[in-house]
Amino acid sequence: MNQEIARTLVTFVVMNGVLMPNLPDLTFGMPPVAGQTNAVPEVRKYGVLKADYLNEPVLYFRLTDAAGTKTLRTYPLGRVVSFAQPEEQIDRYSNLHLLYQEGAKSFSYFVISPEGRMLIRQTHDFTASRPTLRADSEGRIYVAGGARRFTTSDWPAPTPPADLNISTNSNVTNQ
Repeated sequence: MNQEIARTLVTFVVMNGVLMPNLPDLTFGMPPVAGQTNAVPEVRKYGVLKADYLNEPVLYFRLTDAAGTKTLRTYPLGRVVSFAQPEEQIDRYSNLHLLYQEGAKSFSYFVISPEGRMLIRQTHDFTASRPTLRADSEGRIYVAGGARRFTTSDWPAPTPPADLNISTNSNVTNQ
């Protein structure tokens, strides 16, 4: 059979990441499926890894099974300053909340579901105080301190007050 197959050369880099020393893998149980009772919950692990790509430290999200042998989801979160001490917490719905410093005075905040979907991506700035993760009396986790800065990379796209004059048109898609 005489067939010609066109192909495009794709280059990619495989590199090892390392778990952030202050962020061990967080083990959690998947929320139960509606209507299901007395089922043994599936156990998974969230991980935040750092890898140097082109001499810049980048954070990656990783979701694995309980043993850490099967990777279910992984994707880059973004640049991180080399001295950053990221914070992570799991809320009552097993969502991962992650806050880390990406620039001199800017911080990235992510909320990621137990399925590995990015639910929230925001930018917060160091102002009179440093942004930090806190939990309220009902266990809801939020960013305290600093100031939220609306950007076109926010997920979901922001709906800021009209006087901020920001374009919410973005190429960002849900991971």
